[in-house]
Amino acid sequence: MLRGERTSVRAIDGMPEIEFAFPNSGDYGYGRFLLDRSSREAVLARPEIVEGDLLRALVFGSLWESVRDSELTPLAYLDFVVRVAPSSAIR
Repeated sequence: MLRGERTSVRAIDGMPEIEFAFPNSGDYGYGRFLLDRSSREAVLARPEIVEGDLLRALVFGSLWESVRDSELTPLAYLDFVVRVAPSSAIR
């Protein structure tokens, strides 16, 4: 288990800017996968960019871990959940 290590997503020359990246989108790895600051801000502002039920669940968990690490306020997380949860319900 790695502790204290972080990997950041960097732009590649000539490639379009990435709005949102999640390193474990297929849930293939085991660990704590937190969103970087720009991805977190993008998801909080535009939750519809997170496509698919599995990724949505992983992002909810990642955001909660961000609350636990004091990178996101509990109020911001609750606001996100209240706005997004009804549209995430099983149809």
